[in-house]
Amino acid sequence: SFKENAEPQLAPMVEVQEEGKANQPASATISGAVGMIEDDAFVEECTKALSQKLKPPKVGNEELYESIRSLRTCLKSFMSRKDVFVSQCVTVEQELVSRNDQLSKHVKSLENAKKASESQHAEREQDFKKKLEMAKARSQMTSKDLDERLDRVFEAE
Repeated sequence: SFKENAEPQLAPMVEVQEEGKANQPASATISGAVGMIEDDAFVEECTKALSQKLKPPKVGNEELYESIRSLRTCLKSFMSRKDVFVSQCVTVEQELVSRNDQLSKHVKSLENAKKASESQHAEREQDFKKKLEMAKARSQMTSKDLDERLDRVFEAE
């Protein structure tokens, strides 16, 4: 019968247990959204509406009685669906936070790889400059040596 099903089934606000912290709302966004639905006055009105005992209808009021029963059924369904919706919102938000954390770690990894690459490039550039200077010095020494030898050859003639 309807009277048996009229007990209110209002669940508390969805909370998330974080390591080392007490239960708290998943976020300010979800807390605000849930707060709109779980406003104390609203919950109290719903509880009162669902807890009231319906009196048998007087003659001619059967349609009104059925409308009230139908509305109470809808309200119970809404409260149940609200809990599922809020739970799914928390899950989606947690997934998004997790993805954001993964992307942040990936970005940091790429930044570190970039820094390492830039550092290696700078080291290689310095090494190349040193080798180039050494090659220039050798080339100058070789040119000077050849000039001296050629001068001696021409002087000997």
